[in-house]
Amino acid sequence: MNMSKKNTQILGFGILFFSLVQPALAYIDAGSASLILQGLLGALAIFVATVSLYWRRLIDFLLRKKTTLDKDEHDKSNERNKED
Repeated sequence: MNMSKKNTQILGFGILFFSLVQPALAYIDAGSASLILQGLLGALAIFVATVSLYWRRLIDFLLRKKTTLDKDEHDKSNERNKED
């Protein structure tokens, strides 16, 4: 089966599926909105706590890599100066 035929079948199924959906006649009340807001704030709090716990490790990792690169460059420049 070539891709064009497969894509056409998927598109046709999607149109058929969404054309058969009936309205739910529902709404989101204040309690649901509050629950969604609490979930988002909780996720934000978890993200901030995780970043604050691992911030020092991340900074140390980045500075250690940078320091190692600087040391390697310094060693190479010393070798060049010794050769001259």
